[in-house]
Amino acid sequence: MKILLLGDLGSPHLRKWIDACLNASLEVAVYTMAEKPGQVPEKLAVYYSPDHIKTRSGGSSLKKWVYLKALPSVKRVIRDFQPDIVHAHYLTSYGLLARLSGFRPYVVSAWGSDLMDFPTHGSLQQLVVKSIIRGASGMHIPGQTMAGLAGIPGGPPLFILPFGIDTTRFVPIQTQIQDQSLTIGTVKSLEDIYGIDLLIKAFANLYSQYTASPLNLLIVGDGSRRKEYEALVSSLGIKEKTVFTGKVSAEEVVRYHQEIDVFVNMSYRESFGVAVLEASSCGVPVLASDIGGLKEVVKNGETGMLLPSGDVGVLTQALERLCSDQQLRRTMGLNGRKFVEENYDWKKAAIRIPQWYREIKEGITRS
Repeated sequence: MKILLLGDLGSPHLRKWIDACLNASLEVAVYTMAEKPGQVPEKLAVYYSPDHIKTRSGGSSLKKWVYLKALPSVKRVIRDFQPDIVHAHYLTSYGLLARLSGFRPYVVSAWGSDLMDFPTHGSLQQLVVKSIIRGASGMHIPGQTMAGLAGIPGGPPLFILPFGIDTTRFVPIQTQIQDQSLTIGTVKSLEDIYGIDLLIKAFANLYSQYTASPLNLLIVGDGSRRKEYEALVSSLGIKEKTVFTGKVSAEEVVRYHQEIDVFVNMSYRESFGVAVLEASSCGVPVLASDIGGLKEVVKNGETGMLLPSGDVGVLTQALERLCSDQQLRRTMGLNGRKFVEENYDWKKAAIRIPQWYREIKEGITRS
């Protein structure tokens, strides 16, 4: 079976999906508007958009009209590759291209903000999303939280498959006995919706009470609010205790997760929570907002704690509790690792992908 994927080749989610397809002996090609990301699998055919309409990896702020300029090149790739199925990753960009290409069958993957945020911008955006979904023969979503938004009248069947974790890479490590420091951290884009300011303020509160304790704050990632958060850190007097890594590679993400003792994700909106599962897979206890998809990936009181969104005081108390109780951190970390192994191991989940494609193709053939 021949599958043409439309998506950001720089995304680790898409790369995992590609590997799963290749491992299942599917013939796979990718059309991408991202810059060439370096090495790609030998068996993968890659089609890049013309240079004048390239995007940066992760360029979610790109205006949708720019994607329309790629439509002629997408149609040429479809003619050349002659896929059985076109699969667009990210509803309101590559999904729009799939819808307008005229090719059928196509399926779409919604990743989060494309379904939870984009339609809230107006009635036109709502119509675009509904048109893309209704034209698809199947729709993939990563969790139950998005099911209510994706299941529209006249829409296709939903395929729920979480963005699982490579549990052979995201593994716990033994902390050196002589290292008594505690690192509180997060791995997120530095944007308003992820509540990084709440983490900074809560850490400052905690440190003000335990100035003699070897506490450190690690903020992994980059984004439009970085300078604002760096200024906040300075104003709260914790600059010497805080590290901003900036953008890191997918390989470096594992190492940073392993350096963290307590992981924090106080997002105001979250469709799923991959970073939380990465932390749990590394045996790290999690503090997270009691909202959206985060409720799917944290077992409250077992793998971590779910806290009221936006409450710095409650977060400070939870940090104090975990930082002062090594056994609790260890227990939650062990529970988290087991939880991921049993429910979110990507290698176990990925075997469902070729079966889904076969069902889509057979359904079209029968009709």
